Amino acid sequence: MPRVDGSSRSRYAPAVLHLFVNPNSGRGEGRRVLAVWRDHRPVVIDPAGVRAQLRERVRPGDVVAIAGGDGTVSLVVDALFAEGLAPHVRAAVHPLGTGNDLSRALGVPAAGEPLAFVGRLARGDALPRAIAVWKSGERRFLNYLSLGLDARILAAADEWRAWFPGNLLFRQVSLDPLQITDIRVQ
Repeated sequence: MPRVDGSSRSRYAPAVLHLFVNPNSGRGEGRRVLAVWRDHRPVVIDPAGVRAQLRERVRPGDVVAIAGGDGTVSLVVDALFAEGLAPHVRAAVHPLGTGNDLSRALGVPAAGEPLAFVGRLARGDALPRAIAVWKSGERRFLNYLSLGLDARILAAADEWRAWFPGNLLFRQVSLDPLQITDIRVQ
């Protein structure tokens, strides 16, 4: 957790910066980010225990940096809300996913060098942006909520991920559900 000297930081610089990483994001890029950030004590995200991970570490005024894809970012943000921390902290995204739709929509540049990302956050060079957080039942999410065809495509993506790298994966799995063999209108 990098601490920043209060006298030299901008008004956007955190008192404490927490680095949460999905090591499986970006076809293993997350593991490289963990290695590069090792001196900053990054947290390997435990999907089942992310709420406890946040509760144990994060305090009001801190910044939570999330290295992962859209699903990872949504998971951590949902947990921040569930723990009552969301109104009191800022979140930053180091995009490592396959699509990175949220980062692209926000104009966040491609991941780049992990240490440079930490440096920008620690100096307060990254300007905050407000974004909409949606809620369905008790679950909060960012970007979009999808049902039906999109959900089938994402489920298929997990099965095909090893054979089709990057965006090629989504091109392949998007075509499969469209092979309609029977249409009935009532």
